[in-house]
Amino acid sequence: MFTELITLLNNESPITNRLKKQENSPYHICYEIDNMNCEINKLINNEFAVITQLSEAPALDNKKVVFLY
Repeated sequence: MFTELITLLNNESPITNRLKKQENSPYHICYEIDNMNCEINKLINNEFAVITQLSEAPALDNKKVVFLY
């Protein structure tokens, strides 16, 4: 399990309102999987929306990550 802490750089951050509303509650859940493309397609087929490009996460040893909603 990984923990990532998020803080605002300034009040113009795109996540300002969300963090103010949620305060110290979980923002997202991260799963480690074997086949990223297969799982992304399953989620899309279940009406999830991809909200970020597949990219490397420095906080997770540059493992590939993608965010869906």
